[in-house]
Amino acid sequence: MLSLKKFKNLFYSARPRQWSKNLICLSAVIITPVSNFEQIENIIWVTLGFIFASSFIYQINDLVDLQFDKLDSIKCKRPLASGILSKREIIYFSIFLFILFIFCALKSSNEAFFITSSYTLIQILYCKLLKNIPIFDIYAIALGFILRALSGVIAVGAIPSSWFLITTGFMALFLATQKRKFELARVSKDETFNLRAVLRIYTKSFLEKLEILSLTSGFITYVFWASGPILNGANSSYMLLTSPILLAGINRYQLMSQVKNGDIYLGESPTIFLFQDKGIQSILLFWLLLTLLITYANF
Repeated sequence: MLSLKKFKNLFYSARPRQWSKNLICLSAVIITPVSNFEQIENIIWVTLGFIFASSFIYQINDLVDLQFDKLDSIKCKRPLASGILSKREIIYFSIFLFILFIFCALKSSNEAFFITSSYTLIQILYCKLLKNIPIFDIYAIALGFILRALSGVIAVGAIPSSWFLITTGFMALFLATQKRKFELARVSKDETFNLRAVLRIYTKSFLEKLEILSLTSGFITYVFWASGPILNGANSSYMLLTSPILLAGINRYQLMSQVKNGDIYLGESPTIFLFQDKGIQSILLFWLLLTLLITYANF
């Protein structure tokens, strides 16, 4: 019988806070008019599929990085690294999550199953190899977000906009780059920090240049998408009205990402930043409401 304490730790090992990343699947409903329940049902199944797939990947990552996590002052508190959960329990739980991911992905469509499976394979490769190769590590993270966005669009039967997918990738690249930048900063301050192989090669100067390049490119491609049908972007050029809101969100993130939150900076964990910063929450809500209004106003 699974005790309540054991269940809580298994749930914690699935990284529920990170599930918010999979909400990018729902962006299709925001930017594409949805007219029937079947489309909504499909996109819900896709989102659940990515939630279980990403949680499965976290189990794999914890198993691969176990010895390093035990030496890290923050990651040593994770259920597996701390010894609260055993390897066998994590393996059994990962199999359970894998089955749930397969079930949810197949409930949507064959295309969604293919995309979710591709994401899972890429992330397994990331855990075993890519996260130790400079550039490839952050590009693998960005590709994961592109696949999430693509799966949502496919789920509602819409034609994906190249501009929107590219914007998603650039913004994810920016967040991944910033995460590496703060990890690099921890190296000189925390002797117990797990020094990734890529951090021995990356420099602060290089990461800052890549951060600016990806952020600028992401905003430009968003403007191209928001320009509407004339550039094969959004359904309406009125979406350009959301561009200043996005820019405000970017500026807010850059400003507040330097703030210390416990053992990490907010910029090192976008999910913590999203849950704790009222400013970014307000900007996101405003963008969401305006986007929905433009999307469904003439539908």
